[in-house]
Amino acid sequence: PDDDDSSLTTNERRNRKQSITEGNATLKIKVGNEHQAVIPSQVNKRKYSPSRESPLMVWKPHSITDAKLNSYFHDAGKILKDHMMKTKMDMTRSLPYNIPPSISATVGSSDRSSSHCAYREFDVDDLILLLHDHNYNTSTALRGLKNYPQDYLILWSKEDKELYNAGFQKHASNLHSISQNFGNNTKNHKDVVDYHYRFKIPDQFKRFQDLKREQARRMLEVGERLRLNEYLSEGGNNNNGTMNGMKKSQQWSRTGGGGPNEIGEVEARRLECKNFLFEVRDAVGENQYLILVNLLKSLNSKAITIPQMKEGFSSVLKDHSRLLTQFETYLPEVFRSRKV
Repeated sequence: PDDDDSSLTTNERRNRKQSITEGNATLKIKVGNEHQAVIPSQVNKRKYSPSRESPLMVWKPHSITDAKLNSYFHDAGKILKDHMMKTKMDMTRSLPYNIPPSISATVGSSDRSSSHCAYREFDVDDLILLLHDHNYNTSTALRGLKNYPQDYLILWSKEDKELYNAGFQKHASNLHSISQNFGNNTKNHKDVVDYHYRFKIPDQFKRFQDLKREQARRMLEVGERLRLNEYLSEGGNNNNGTMNGMKKSQQWSRTGGGGPNEIGEVEARRLECKNFLFEVRDAVGENQYLILVNLLKSLNSKAITIPQMKEGFSSVLKDHSRLLTQFETYLPEVFRSRKV
């Protein structure tokens, strides 16, 4: 039969054209010039030009020294700050996301120890472009800034902020949806993105840091209160009570994986300091002891410095040289006035 290919060689069977079957239709591959697609001629013969604009240069490296650039930002920041204060605008005192650390560093004199360009409302990108447009001549650039300071500020009115906050509560971080809340208002999607990362994110991070710091402070206070209560419940300043207090608190304050009768160095020094304070109380009396306690609280809240605290302790312990010498062992070496 015609379909019998048993007499064909392997290569002949391989080269034999097979029909292509798809569904009920049987088709064959058509090859040749008569089966090629016809490409029509170009309808629009206008010259092609890309829709994207050519890049705009906004900064030329090595055109100005770091010292002059820092001085320019300082003077520009002072101009913008004075304008905002004169017009009673709200200012957010925080380093913006687009100011590098080198710019916020000191400029040289003591009155420039903090950057005047560290307000989030300042549009640093436009300040850089202004300097570039004036061929890096800081004097002419600053004169132009004085004429139109409002053009170099990113300002949001109270109504704009309320629209953003309402959109943020509804759409969270979907900035495209938030920008639709403004409709045909003055703020577009680009402005919303800039506000989100310039104001919203830093404020949220600051609140998060404050919350974690408050939680850590409360944990320390609870731990300190537990230690003190356990210590006092075991007899206060007598030796037996001290050892019992150590043994009782060691189960949860032990460090370094020590044994059941071992206590961490930090906890041991803490209890040593408490013993010292009890000894001081017995030596100077309750009234003088309260003065020392207030000095320690003031130091902890950074209301006074270590030298000021040391002066107060020296005044109270002037007739107790041994206690004064022991007190100085708890100070950093740089603040010690004698060999201890």
